[in-house]
Amino acid sequence: MMLAAGWSRTAANLLFLSGLLFSKAAAKTSSDASATQEVALKVHLSDASTHQPLSGATVQLFANHTSVSTETSSADGNAYLRFLYRLGTPLVVSATRQGYVPNSVPWTPSRLPVFSSISLDLLPERAATLMVYEDTVEIVSGLQGLRGHPTV
Repeated sequence: MMLAAGWSRTAANLLFLSGLLFSKAAAKTSSDASATQEVALKVHLSDASTHQPLSGATVQLFANHTSVSTETSSADGNAYLRFLYRLGTPLVVSATRQGYVPNSVPWTPSRLPVFSSISLDLLPERAATLMVYEDTVEIVSGLQGLRGHPTV
């Protein structure tokens, strides 16, 4: 009888200790999920028409409509952003360059990455003229003096 009581007390202590360890591990996991961590994000920019790398483009990272990081792409079309990130925070990566239509992409990883990469294509701006008449609409791509105007 005394031996059975000793075993049940030992089992109860082991159960208590394992529960204590489990609760500490769970608390550490939940606090890690809300902690911020430095993340590196590579953004590769290219011309959507030629697929050539775009240098000199401004890349901005936004969280809650606030700029978190800004870099300029190098000759190989790459920009490297380093920033503190909290898991679950929605981010938007935006790229602009004179002569190109700006482009943005949302970025919300499901796990905290040590490194991540995004590719963005920027469309070259094209000059166009829109003329609306009573009976027709005319769209002119390029300079107005060119021949071969499409009409709709």
